Amino acid sequence: MHLIAEKDGNLYSYTENIWTGKKELTLNGVALEKRNREVFAVNRDGAEELITVKGNFLMGVTLVEGDGNNIVLAQNKWYEWVLIVLPLLGIGVGLFGGAIVGVLSVLFYLFGGAIGSVLSVLFCLLCAGINATILRSNVKFGLKIAGCIFMAVVMNLAWFLIYGAIVGGITKIFFG
Repeated sequence: MHLIAEKDGNLYSYTENIWTGKKELTLNGVALEKRNREVFAVNRDGAEELITVKGNFLMGVTLVEGDGNNIVLAQNKWYEWVLIVLPLLGIGVGLFGGAIVGVLSVLFYLFGGAIGSVLSVLFCLLCAGINATILRSNVKFGLKIAGCIFMAVVMNLAWFLIYGAIVGGITKIFFG
């Protein structure tokens, strides 16, 4: 994820790798020294100032300068929250499906129910991250909305079909 903001004639460029968590911050094209996971140091007029990164690509990102100034790089709007949370509804479906299967049979609970719950959580969290990335992209508004809804449908359908195939296989193995 790459975010850019300009404030008081200064250009801030923040990059965060979603997979590794590596963060980089530049000020007017100059890389800032990283002090720890979320704190960067900048030399201004001979004095060192710390800039703290608050948030993440999913929740929004704000830079907090040593003097208390905030530079907002990404802040979620109401519809972005809806689109980020939308795929997480599949987790509820997966947990509910796991519970129903668990009530039907101990074997299914051990194999099918737990797998459905885990698959729904993994796929839905991945989709929430993908949706946040889509929303941060420089694509037209309508394409962002359509892309997020498409991803939510595809990811929930994917885990559900995989879950169905596993439960079908278990049923065939144990019950012929």
